[in-house]
Amino acid sequence: MVVSSTSEARFGIATNQREGSNMRWKGARSSFCIKHNKHISRTFSAVGVDPAIMGVGPTIAIPTAVKVAGLELDDIDVFEINETSIVVYRYVNRALYLLHLTCGPSHPNTAATYINSAMMEEGMGNVHIALRYLHKALKCNQKLLGPDHIQTAASYHAIAIALSLMEAYPLSVQHEQTTLKILRAKLGPDDLRTQDAAALGLNTLSPRLLNRKPDASIATKGHLR
Repeated sequence: MVVSSTSEARFGIATNQREGSNMRWKGARSSFCIKHNKHISRTFSAVGVDPAIMGVGPTIAIPTAVKVAGLELDDIDVFEINETSIVVYRYVNRALYLLHLTCGPSHPNTAATYINSAMMEEGMGNVHIALRYLHKALKCNQKLLGPDHIQTAASYHAIAIALSLMEAYPLSVQHEQTTLKILRAKLGPDDLRTQDAAALGLNTLSPRLLNRKPDASIATKGHLR
């Protein structure tokens, strides 16, 4: 939770709301903030709130956090909410641990949990960690369902998207081509899922691949193993 005001300060965090996006200039001088009518962070408070409260949403969480910090709602101009991911990690790791004990590492529920974990990490910007979970899910699906199953194709597709977010376009295109090959064989070229995969590969990833700069990164190494 960040407590902000428009009072004078030597340095601050300027926040700009434009077209629904939140843009920040960290370490901006107060003169810049005043000139452009931006908020200046005067102080901040990190407050831990019981997960049972945070799960209900900001309507309950904000007043509770403010009270714990010893402040009033009127004392604060801008709220920055970050529902801690530590609790999420704890439950995800616990779920994977129990699944490994009860079902084993190669089980549909384990693969589904890997995918859910990847979505969580990707949403928080940890694409490299999401990629690890997606690769584990792919290995599960390959072993359980076979290399040419639709669900295996979905894993390749998810990896292709994650790789594109990392700008590893050559490797991303290869995974999407594998997705397309499986879907064409299983569903035919007219299925919407096949068409979506073709559109991603041809219209989105391939142009970026052509415009990329030469590199010696993982993007040139072929399929992940």
